[in-house]
Amino acid sequence: MFLSPAEDLKDIETHLGSLVEQLQNKTIFLSGATGFIGKCLVEGLVWLNRSKGLNLSIHSVSRNPEKFFCEYPHFREYSEFYLLFGDIRDRDISFSGIAIDFVIHAATDVVGKVESSDLFGTCINGTSNVLNLAIKNKCKNFLLLSSGAVYGRQPIDLEGIPESYEGAINLSSSGSAYALGKQGSEWLTQQARNEMEVKIARCFAFVGPYLPLDQHFAVGNFIRNAISGEDIKILGDGLASRTYLYTSDLFIWLLNILLDGENGGVWNIGGDEVISIADLALMVAELINPNVGVQVCQLPSGNPHRYIPDIRKVSIDMGLAPRINLRQAIQKTADWNKRYGKY
Repeated sequence: MFLSPAEDLKDIETHLGSLVEQLQNKTIFLSGATGFIGKCLVEGLVWLNRSKGLNLSIHSVSRNPEKFFCEYPHFREYSEFYLLFGDIRDRDISFSGIAIDFVIHAATDVVGKVESSDLFGTCINGTSNVLNLAIKNKCKNFLLLSSGAVYGRQPIDLEGIPESYEGAINLSSSGSAYALGKQGSEWLTQQARNEMEVKIARCFAFVGPYLPLDQHFAVGNFIRNAISGEDIKILGDGLASRTYLYTSDLFIWLLNILLDGENGGVWNIGGDEVISIADLALMVAELINPNVGVQVCQLPSGNPHRYIPDIRKVSIDMGLAPRINLRQAIQKTADWNKRYGKY
């Protein structure tokens, strides 16, 4: 049983084409399999395995596998998916006797309420341990899911952040823990490029199935409000701007980078439709429930925050571009949650 929409899974299969043949008889270690992006990756990989007869196996660890399977019981049906008890923050994480062909390191606790020092440690220690696991198990190909946060605050006059932008992070702010942790993770990953091929995906903002609707993701909160018939409240001034990439596009981009990206390469991953948070809320209301209102709680103050990737590099290197537009992505996410979500 797959909860990801069938049209998404078929779209993934079509657009990856012969690239997936590289997964034949291979083993993938996927950290963060129980997270938003992780669940999408597992379902996509299981679909490809079954539709293409790849004989692929997917291994991961969780601090509470039973809780995950109770919440998402259909994942138990994926015989090629092995979720074991473990914690990537532990140095003794191991899969003795198993050759790992690919590693996708997607784990970081950005949803849970954790202390800044713990978040920083999770990034650094987790990446170090997963890299050591990959090298010990003779991994050939390693993909780190980093973040656009590594650039720091985007200058107001910079339309989109390119991979070459060095940026600046506020070293005195506890809120910089995640960004610094991701920078450190990238550095650690690049040091391993003589041991195996390493690739880095700097992820921005996404929307699609499994997106939490009750956490810190603005678009998820807006969709929850609209489905529930509640007015959408924007706690800030609504002028901050974002782009969003739909999860089937995200899967295709990540697999292209993993399987076809150059060793040591870095690519921004995100959408190309720039929208303010206020306009995003209005779009969500229009598409899902025009009867709900949109309330902006603060007056405009200072320069609005921008979090906009320049995605020309992934387009030039791999011919990739967003195919699901933002309106479609929001509608598909809402429809999925009406069918399978809590709201």
